[in-house]
Amino acid sequence: MSDEISILTTEHMALQSARLGCLQDMQGRASMFLTSVSGTLVALGFLGAADHFGRGFVLSAVTLLATLWVVGFFTLLRIGQIDLEDAIITFGIARIRHRYTEIEPSLQDRFVRSIHDDLRGLSADMGGGNARWWQGLMPTQSLVSFVASVIAGAEAAIIVTITVHAPLLVVAVSGILAGAINVLLFTRLTTKVWKNLEQHFPPHYPSPQK
Repeated sequence: MSDEISILTTEHMALQSARLGCLQDMQGRASMFLTSVSGTLVALGFLGAADHFGRGFVLSAVTLLATLWVVGFFTLLRIGQIDLEDAIITFGIARIRHRYTEIEPSLQDRFVRSIHDDLRGLSADMGGGNARWWQGLMPTQSLVSFVASVIAGAEAAIIVTITVHAPLLVVAVSGILAGAINVLLFTRLTTKVWKNLEQHFPPHYPSPQK
């Protein structure tokens, strides 16, 4: 029994360290993307003032915004991968915690985090047991998705302006629609990945049905 406890404790610590690495990687990638966005917008401001917002500025804006969108897209994909890895690590920790309660049943009421390795247990472990609808807007990937969608909307607005010389209202609507479509596509992409999570990692200790 002591050997098992030692092994479980070692694995628990290793998983906690791996989870910390995931969170740091996620924050680093999001920070790099947002820094790129900030630097690009500042550069476009200086370029626009120097070029009097002429054709050179428009061409640069279209190119740089498209580049930022691509960077944002791949940042979102990588953050999604890290998020899944973090979820799998959390499942592993929950399994170890569950084993602790099997070894010593009196400990079950002492744990404040979940002992169930499924999405409901993950939600409870992340503090989402009583989540409201806006809780889904809090993750880092939601922030990256929103910023990338704003970039897509701005890109669409610029393209509409220089190609058809549309009125301001049409340009604004085009930008909003492009941004909204981008959000929907990104949301569908991330949701599809999460739906397959429990198929690839079926729970061993599912949450009790209410």
